[in-house]
Amino acid sequence: MTPSLIIDPEFRDLIPPLTVHELENLEESLLREGCREPIAVWNQIIIDGHHRYEICKRHGLSFEIQIIQFPAREDAVSWICLNQLGRRNLSEQAYRYLIGKRYDAEKIINQRKNARGLNQYSIALTGTDAMSEPEEQRKKKDSHRTSVRLGKEYSLDHATIESYGRFSRALDKVESKAPGLRRNVLSGAVRISKTKIDQMAEMPEDELQTVSQRIRTHMQRAERITLQDSALIIEHVSAGHESPDDEPVIITGIKQMPEHDPDAEVNGLLLTAPTWIRTIQRLTDKTDFHQVSEQARRKLFSVLRELESATSRLQYKAGR
Repeated sequence: MTPSLIIDPEFRDLIPPLTVHELENLEESLLREGCREPIAVWNQIIIDGHHRYEICKRHGLSFEIQIIQFPAREDAVSWICLNQLGRRNLSEQAYRYLIGKRYDAEKIINQRKNARGLNQYSIALTGTDAMSEPEEQRKKKDSHRTSVRLGKEYSLDHATIESYGRFSRALDKVESKAPGLRRNVLSGAVRISKTKIDQMAEMPEDELQTVSQRIRTHMQRAERITLQDSALIIEHVSAGHESPDDEPVIITGIKQMPEHDPDAEVNGLLLTAPTWIRTIQRLTDKTDFHQVSEQARRKLFSVLRELESATSRLQYKAGR
C-alpha cells in the first residue's frame, strides 16, 4: 500500500506545472518502469515529487520516501526554490518568482539565527553586537546581506534580487484575490509587466476577478496573452468598464497572428544554465563520492551522458 502524504498548497505551487504532454510522458514512464526516484518529504509534507505522488496514488504504484529535516517552514521553502531553480527550464516569470520567494524565506532564516545569537557575521563586520541594534535596523541589514549573497549566486545586482522579492509578494497577493491567475503568469502563457502586477495587487477583489475572467476568456482564442493585451484588459477594467460589450479589441495574441520571439527559448536557457553550472561545481567540490551509493552514481552518470548529448546537439545546431 502506498503511504499517504500531505500536499501543502504553498509548497505545491512553488513547483512549476507540467504541460499535458509532459504529464502524459511521466505517467507512461511510471507505469512502465515504476517510480525510481524517491519522493522528498518534510514532516510527511511533500517538498518534491507532487506529480509522481499523484500518479502513483492513482494507479496504486509503490514509491520510496526521502526524509529531509528542516528547522522551520522557511527552510523548506528555500530548499524547494533552490531545487526548482537548478533542475528545470523555467519561464522568465517563474525564475524571478522563485528567486524572490527564496530571498524572502532566507531573510526570515537569517533573522531567526540572529535572534538565537548564532549570526556572528554582523559582529565581525561591524564590530558591534547586532542584538543591541534596533530590531528594524537589524532586519534591514539582514535583508541587505541576503540580497547581496543571492545576487552573487545568481550574477545579479542586490537591488534586482530585492525587486524579485517584491514581485513574488505582489503576485501572491494577486493570487489570494483571484486564484489561478498566478499559475498562468508563471507558465508564461500570460505576460504581465511588473508594474501591472503591482497595480493588480492593489485592486479591489471584484475588479481583479473581472480582470482574471477577461484574461481566461481571451486565452480560449489566443496562444498567449501579451504584455499589450494584459495592459489593455487591466486598464479597461480599472476605468470602470465592467461589461465586456465595450471591451477593447485584443489582436496581438490571436492564434491566427501569433507573436513570435525567436530569442525567447534561448533567453530562458541563459537564465537557468548558470544555476546548473554552479550546482555541478558545488557537487564536484563538496561531495565525497566514496560515500555515494552505487545506484545514485549510476543515475548521475546516466543524466550527465544525456546532458552531454543534449549540449552537443545544441552546439551543432547553433553552428558553434
